[in-house]
Amino acid sequence: MKIYLVGGAIRNKLLSLPVKEKDWLVIESNIDEMIKLGFKQVGKNFPVFINPITKEEYALARTEKKNGYGYSGFICNFSSSVTIEEDLYRRDITINAIAEDKYGNIIDPYLGLYHIKKRIIKHISNNFSDDPLRVLRVARIFAYLYHLGFKIDKLTLELMKKIVNSRELIYISYERIWIETKKSLLNTNSHIYFYTLHMCGALKLLFNEFYKIIDKRYIKNKIIFFLKKIKKIKNLKLNILNKFLYIIYEISKNLNVNEIKYEISSLLKKLNISKYFKKIIIDVIKNYFLIKNIKKLNSLNIIKLIYNLKLNDKKKMNIIKEISYEEMNNIIFLNNRKIYIHEYISIILNEINSIYTKDIINKFKGKNIKLEIIKKQKEKIDDFFVKNKIT
Repeated sequence: MKIYLVGGAIRNKLLSLPVKEKDWLVIESNIDEMIKLGFKQVGKNFPVFINPITKEEYALARTEKKNGYGYSGFICNFSSSVTIEEDLYRRDITINAIAEDKYGNIIDPYLGLYHIKKRIIKHISNNFSDDPLRVLRVARIFAYLYHLGFKIDKLTLELMKKIVNSRELIYISYERIWIETKKSLLNTNSHIYFYTLHMCGALKLLFNEFYKIIDKRYIKNKIIFFLKKIKKIKNLKLNILNKFLYIIYEISKNLNVNEIKYEISSLLKKLNISKYFKKIIIDVIKNYFLIKNIKKLNSLNIIKLIYNLKLNDKKKMNIIKEISYEEMNNIIFLNNRKIYIHEYISIILNEINSIYTKDIINKFKGKNIKLEIIKKQKEKIDDFFVKNKIT
């Protein structure tokens, strides 16, 4: 038995990037030997084991032969005679096909080190196009390494387009697509993931709803508009899901929400994103003009915005603050002091939340309770406007 460190851990170490997890490759062994040594088998389609001490993954070396559709349509050979070079050959790109033995010796049969030096993301062989998931993986890795000056090799991009044209991407589950997308959203340059998918045609196949929403706009170059909107997520430190919802919001704001509600629902449903978030994103789009013009709103319209978006709910307020990041981080002046819109909303919320509602509930009945509370809230906000200068 021989054990090698492989894949992203080697690549990241050579690039002085954080090594978050380690994958190990085992050659000249078999399932029985691994189990006898105390490893726990977890792989269903091919033998992957968990080290009982480190909890890291160890996989038996294998070769793959295409025999079906999608990323699982392969016949795998796990024979103990499979060599390190054969296993590395089945991998996606050269910079991920580097191994290191226990003595620190590097095994690099497919020029991974050269491509790291030249900052090139390149496929190992034409077998790259056998696995459609590689389109998403390359887009994600490109986004991850973009700040270091990496580029996708032209022939690799052509193979990605070939996969898209074969329509094998439709055999990837949306659960898996969302996993790759969420990983990409962790990157500083996560917009590059979407840009790459657009360049090879995969974005229109997998996230066609984006394009349908943009088609509602009466503008000349819709694609340039789209790519500019996607670029806005660069450097945004938002919750992963909120980052994705932010993209939807940015391409949808100031559109008639009734015209795009189906597309938003369809996109979130296939990614298994809950109806809770669907309602929030639709409500935020619907109230875009109120959010944008909040410093000009009178007290009744501010109350309308608070009720429409349920801004008194702290969890929702935090989500909305990230989805409508640009508007919520616009600056206004309160008594010549610079504050953000979301801070202004919090100040207003504190004002109306100071109202003692118990007396109102005891004194009024039915719908008159809400009407009286709104009346008191209006008075509170009007009084705030009198005492403070907002510009």
